[in-house]
Amino acid sequence: MSKNVFVCARVRPPLKDEDPNDTCVQINEADRTIAVRDRQGFATDKQYSFSAVFPQKASQRHIFESVGRTAVETAFEGHHSAIIAYGQTNSGKTYTLANKGSTDKEDGLLQRCVKELFETVNKNPGLYRVTMSYTQIYNEVLSDLLTGEAPTSKTVSLTIREDAEGNVFVPGLTTVDVCSAGDVTHYVDCGNKIRMVALTNMNAESSRSHVVVTLHLHRTNTASAAPEGRLLLVDLAGSERIKKSRVQGVRKQEAQCINASLACLGNVVHALAEGSPHVPYRDCKITRLLQDAFKRGRTNLVVTVGPSSSDFHETNSTLTFGMRAMKIKQLPMGRGSTDAPFEEGVDTSLCASTASAAEFSRLQSGNEEMAARLREEDDLIQHLGAALREADDEIRVLHREIAVSKAEAMDAAEAARNQLLLHQDVVKQLLRDRERDHTELEALKKHLQQLTAERDGLLEAIQLDQITKTTRSHTKTDGVSAAFVNKENAPPRPSPNQKKNSHPMASKAPLGPIVNLSLNSRNSPLQFIEL
Repeated sequence: MSKNVFVCARVRPPLKDEDPNDTCVQINEADRTIAVRDRQGFATDKQYSFSAVFPQKASQRHIFESVGRTAVETAFEGHHSAIIAYGQTNSGKTYTLANKGSTDKEDGLLQRCVKELFETVNKNPGLYRVTMSYTQIYNEVLSDLLTGEAPTSKTVSLTIREDAEGNVFVPGLTTVDVCSAGDVTHYVDCGNKIRMVALTNMNAESSRSHVVVTLHLHRTNTASAAPEGRLLLVDLAGSERIKKSRVQGVRKQEAQCINASLACLGNVVHALAEGSPHVPYRDCKITRLLQDAFKRGRTNLVVTVGPSSSDFHETNSTLTFGMRAMKIKQLPMGRGSTDAPFEEGVDTSLCASTASAAEFSRLQSGNEEMAARLREEDDLIQHLGAALREADDEIRVLHREIAVSKAEAMDAAEAARNQLLLHQDVVKQLLRDRERDHTELEALKKHLQQLTAERDGLLEAIQLDQITKTTRSHTKTDGVSAAFVNKENAPPRPSPNQKKNSHPMASKAPLGPIVNLSLNSRNSPLQFIEL
């Protein structure tokens, strides 16, 4: 009997930096609906209904009872069973699916499903053998997480093949036997050490890759007709808006690959929901790996969202994806059965009862294959067109950013130029002032020299005047002294007779010594010279 994909929605609690009152979701657990609103209020056309909804206070065990237990039972029935966690980055996907808590209360779906699985295995000793594999898809490169070697940029992607029965498998993938829940946890922990995670603005440990844990159930009793069952636990990398996460370089390339692969998953879900004859499983690695889960298995989808109004657009997108997935009808089939449910075998020999019927079937199959290839090419063209449109949007954004940066740079250059011109004017004015001051200084120096020369002339005149006054003073004093000195040696006065008989000149008595005043230097004393 066909069933729809089981989809449940979980709303995580607000983070420390989020306002608990600023929420964009309203949960009605009884009606299993979620209403999404923007800041203006709840919109009537934004109601989402699911198989189950979990409010912020829902426990890990509550989610396991609704999702995990049924998934384990489906695997033991011999079917492909899958649990897929989908949502934006930092919305609680990894916590819901694979959290390894300090107590059992916080354990995620992986730990609880493994415990449930081995409880059933241990109740039937010798009946089952369990093996596991752990794979990662990083930038569309499929790698093995159980090899112990971290993938690098040179790692070659593993290939995905189909066997003769149409089952998907990965050649060369490491598969190990596990005998307990502890063994599974050990191998998952080893694989997580080389899983690609990184710090972003939205999450301290953001998953940058999709990972798939696959548990294979093998019946050791060959007499049993039950086929092999598988349980897939898929932790998808979170979608993110590059404008919001503001990643650059390698992180931006990772985000683009993640968003592209999730878009391919959305195309697959849309094609299955609409009953399209062609489903583009081959568009990316993750949809190829999940082909069996969607095509012949029982899929459980857990969509996780954040409550904050800042996540309004991402929440709408995630819940829309979940609503579309609910429309997918699945008819569980056992491994090895490609055309009919495991519960209802179909006699395919009727299809080849006659040669004409076989030829018709062959031609019809060829036409269907050709039509399928054409549809795949159309889907690829549409996908490339969407990628080109996204690239064009990013280029336009970059052009706007470049224009803004260019305008800011030009404004800054103009301001710097104006500042430089202002500084040049100031420097020129300073140089002019300096030249004027130099000219004034030279004039002052000349004036000072003139004043100095005048001062020296005045000093000489004053000294000469003092010397003249001193000389006159000494002349008067020394003349009186010389008169008294020469008076004693003066000759006697002639008699009256002598005066009459002598020559006028000869009759005069000698004047005595004549004092000659000679000034040899300004500071030399007066000298008396007797002639």
